[in-house]
Amino acid sequence: MTGSKLADWDDEDYPSQQARGRWSKVVILRYMFTLQELEEDPTALIELKQDVREECEKIGEVTNVVLFDGEKDGIMSVRFAEEDDALECVKVFLLPVNADGQTMNGRYFSGRQIEAEIYDGKVRYKKAKGGTTGDEAGDEATRLEKFGAWLEDGNDG
Repeated sequence: MTGSKLADWDDEDYPSQQARGRWSKVVILRYMFTLQELEEDPTALIELKQDVREECEKIGEVTNVVLFDGEKDGIMSVRFAEEDDALECVKVFLLPVNADGQTMNGRYFSGRQIEAEIYDGKVRYKKAKGGTTGDEAGDEATRLEKFGAWLEDGNDG
């Protein structure tokens, strides 16, 4: 029997929700800190992670917060238990409402406008101590890319 392994998959068997949901629960926050701030205050890293967790838990269950102290753009990631909560987080950070109930252009933190987006699963963020990317994301992404290439090649062995 010849043919591609992809042809063997039936639509109902394909884990499109899982594939889509793998990274859709992770929000990347940009411009949350400067490297200088972290150097000047050793406790800033812990305090910032706690503050972000507390703020994001107002939206939904947070399973992990990572601060990438090797990134000059002040990158943090927040992993939610639910995809809808991650999407809501991006909306909250991009379209916050001020005290008058009016939408502003974007939320500001320490004088910097924050950018929020769903993690694409491709970019490798750096930590000063301990390598790249948060949690197990890097190894898993590499494994999934190899598996996808294996499927597309149609090799049986």
